[in-house]
Amino acid sequence: VDVCYAAFNRCYKHSFEGAPDCTRENAQYADYFDAWRERVPGSLYLFCYLMLIDTCSVPYPITQMLGPNFRWLSEHGCDGYVMEFKPEEWGPFGVNGHLIGRLSWDPELDVDAWLAGYYGDLYGPAAGEMTGFWRHLIEDFVEPGPCVYHYDLTYTRRATDELMAPALACLGRARALAAGGEMRHREAVERAYVSSQLLMRMGAWQTALAAASEAEGNKRRVLEERAAELGRELVEWAEAHGDTDAIAPARIRRVVGV
Repeated sequence: VDVCYAAFNRCYKHSFEGAPDCTRENAQYADYFDAWRERVPGSLYLFCYLMLIDTCSVPYPITQMLGPNFRWLSEHGCDGYVMEFKPEEWGPFGVNGHLIGRLSWDPELDVDAWLAGYYGDLYGPAAGEMTGFWRHLIEDFVEPGPCVYHYDLTYTRRATDELMAPALACLGRARALAAGGEMRHREAVERAYVSSQLLMRMGAWQTALAAASEAEGNKRRVLEERAAELGRELVEWAEAHGDTDAIAPARIRRVVGV
């Protein structure tokens, strides 16, 4: 019997073995994995959620986590993995698939060097500014933020205009630079732009929901109406951009409940 081990509620911010500040079950999942490895004479696979399925297409970079994650799996006897993803979300999450493929062959891969080449191919003349965009998203949004897993979108409330300003400034310059590149470069930058707008809109909706849940009486009803309005606007916007390979509108509609 081969076993496929599904760490369903793992944290995406931290690698598989966890970290002292990880508030989810990564460390426990790692212990369970080791226990299965001792007992399984055949192959032990991981059911992998690292294409961020069921996160409503919201961009959440994990490239800084994938290297340590796959080194741990290699060192602890993981024989492979099964991974699911939505093709229409290739824009925000495709880099994960490419990087996971490389790390599967070489767990010691220099991820920063690989990303430099990847972004150069993907974004062309806008590669430098797009590297800055993703770096700011990691340093300003992901690393100081909470542990994140699929189905929980409350972390998007951190995507304020002030916090996102450095990343969006890089993205704005990248759009201008991409105009002088090939069509594929312009399309890749535009997918990132659509993703950034989704993050901001999702954050605004989540913030409105939180404000309504904390209010009472007439104020609560007013805030609930505002949250519902933002939810409808989010769905309409997502459906208008559903052909960009950056958004899965059906999932967003189900989550919003429209």
